[in-house]
Amino acid sequence: MLKRPLERTSPVKKITMFSSVKCNRVFFCESALEVNALLWLEFDDAITYYETQPDSFEYYFQGRKRRYTPDLRVFQEEKSNLEEIKPFSKCQSDDFKLKYGALTHLFSSMGETLSLTTDREVYVGDAVSNFRLLYRYLSEPLNSNQLDRFQAKHSTINMSWEELKHRLHECRYPPTFAFQLLAYGYLDYDYLKHISNAMEVTSAS
Repeated sequence: MLKRPLERTSPVKKITMFSSVKCNRVFFCESALEVNALLWLEFDDAITYYETQPDSFEYYFQGRKRRYTPDLRVFQEEKSNLEEIKPFSKCQSDDFKLKYGALTHLFSSMGETLSLTTDREVYVGDAVSNFRLLYRYLSEPLNSNQLDRFQAKHSTINMSWEELKHRLHECRYPPTFAFQLLAYGYLDYDYLKHISNAMEVTSAS
């Protein structure tokens, strides 16, 4: 049975637990926006690891000592960066812009990079709904024998999603196999558009 991603919300603290397949651990998020930002990281092959609320930093702003905790630290092969996840509407005030400027200056002096991700970057097209659909299939490992058989017979794929599912059904693959191929990146598709029978799927580049 396929497992859905662990995602439970505390009505008291409004904290959501997100079970990461990529990092093999549970993270705590403060909003649905943060959870959906993590889905992007799960499907980004350039990201090797990430963690939420990684460190706490002291800084001075308007003559007062303050404490700041980034939402994320994101790791790639040879570098990492810190990220703040925030709704775009909350990033427009002068107070936020001044604080963010002070923080970027602080992290730059430490050799760190702080970037800002808003709902405008997270909720692009149908990406999040597609990721949420496919994410459950990452919790089940691909059958290596089935994958080898598929790749031996289908060295190049360029067809509709409906046709691919039909061919896999005729070859007696389980119904979940096609979705696993998408989820694990063995097929390319336009992730900004809703997954549908008419969409084109091709061999991963």
